Amino acid sequence: MAFIIFAGIDSTKTRPNDGTVWLLGRPDLEVLAVPARQQEPQPLLRPGDKIIGIAHRLVSTPQEAANQLKRQRPGTTVDYLVEREGRQLNLPVTLAPARVVDRSYLVNVLLTTVYLLIGFLVYLRSNNERPVRLFFLLCLLFGMYFMTNLEQSSYFWGDIITQNGGAFARFMLPAIFLQFFLVFPRKKDFLTRHPFLSPVVYVLPLMFYIRFTLDQFFGSEGARIGTTNWLILGLYYVGGLAALLHGYFSYRDPLLRERVRILTFGTLAAVVPFLIFKIGLEELTAHGELAQLGIVPLLAIPVSFGYCVARYQIMQIDLLLKRSLLYSFMTGGLLLIYLAVVFWIGNQALKFAATSSPLVSVGVTLAIAAVLWPLRGRLQKALEGRFYHSRTNIAEVIEEFSKEIPRLINRDALLNRVGERLCSVLAVPRLGFYAPQSGTAPGTFELIGRTERPGEDLRITDPDASVMPPAPTQKHLCPQILDLSVTAKTIERRNEPFWVEVSRQERPDPHRAITREQA
Repeated sequence: MAFIIFAGIDSTKTRPNDGTVWLLGRPDLEVLAVPARQQEPQPLLRPGDKIIGIAHRLVSTPQEAANQLKRQRPGTTVDYLVEREGRQLNLPVTLAPARVVDRSYLVNVLLTTVYLLIGFLVYLRSNNERPVRLFFLLCLLFGMYFMTNLEQSSYFWGDIITQNGGAFARFMLPAIFLQFFLVFPRKKDFLTRHPFLSPVVYVLPLMFYIRFTLDQFFGSEGARIGTTNWLILGLYYVGGLAALLHGYFSYRDPLLRERVRILTFGTLAAVVPFLIFKIGLEELTAHGELAQLGIVPLLAIPVSFGYCVARYQIMQIDLLLKRSLLYSFMTGGLLLIYLAVVFWIGNQALKFAATSSPLVSVGVTLAIAAVLWPLRGRLQKALEGRFYHSRTNIAEVIEEFSKEIPRLINRDALLNRVGERLCSVLAVPRLGFYAPQSGTAPGTFELIGRTERPGEDLRITDPDASVMPPAPTQKHLCPQILDLSVTAKTIERRNEPFWVEVSRQERPDPHRAITREQA
């Protein structure tokens, strides 16, 4: 988040640009390239030129040249002393004004705002589930992608920082995109059987990023993302879309398929133009005239997810339905206070150290942000506990169970304790406990006990006991036998909880072909 803010502020600065590429990590100041998009009809500087002086001052290192350029004003003509083919030439080079912000950049700012807003709010209301964390990282990396431009000169520290962050987003975003749709809306079975495959997804993008970082300082042609890299990263996006479509068409339950239909086709409508116009045309062929046709549709991803969260509560999130306006304002205010304190302490530390280095400034700010982050987390947790008691109570109940359950040997006492606390915390009227029925087919479960919310009936009623509730009451509580053969196989195969949601507002369509178990 801090990087996105920094990139947005840095993009408004106009810097002098001589239209060449040279690197800070090389021992000499040699022009490596003159990008075609920045060339004049007859460029004065050429690849292979060694810059000896700028503005009547000798420069021996790339750092000295960068510092000398910082003193110049954009649009002015500066004398360059260069060595070309054994001769020294004095060339009047006009420093063009270079800035990221233009009319198209405003679209990127809007997209970043939407992504961060929806991603941040969804993350705050979640219980730190893995799909939600990946969705938040996806939104964050999209924001970093939109707010950076890798075509700027690389000899200013602000450009180097944004260039590294932008490259990191471009390399890691496809991997996050692929992994997200491998675990959402339902985790793929092969990931459960082979959990080591998840980190393998990030190996190639991480290698690409390390190579890109080294090329910024020691490369032979400067840092750039090659065609082969873009093709491989594009395959990651295609793999993510394939995983999404596979999950959508493999749903047997029509209700579940209806819940993810909008986000499925919204993601397709967003990513396909992105692959064609943004990566295919601009990144691979350097033709950016139609790049906005690949950027604007990306708005469909957060919008479709926000709609499905609001209407269907996907990912078990009731954020957009139940979060109070006061809580949202207080959470945003807490974040603003945190950022203000970080920047204020950072400025005071820099004044005390008597340094103005941009690299030191960024390092000190990030260090202070990391130190104060646990405090912000505690305040956020306290705020969460005040507005949403259930989330805090669940954590406390789990801690209670971890201490009490080992001491509860009697089955009825164990079920009574667990059922009473869960009914109270989750605000459910009753809770039933089932165990596999002996001597029957797999997937048949027998009621071994039930409890009700405190204040109604705290006793566990054993089905084998002589005293049973009247028949009219029992049929509204928990059935004696549950035949869940298909669900049991699913749980055994996936080895993780299987959510079954029943809503009065969403009754199965009698004309649809569904099984008794689905109903």
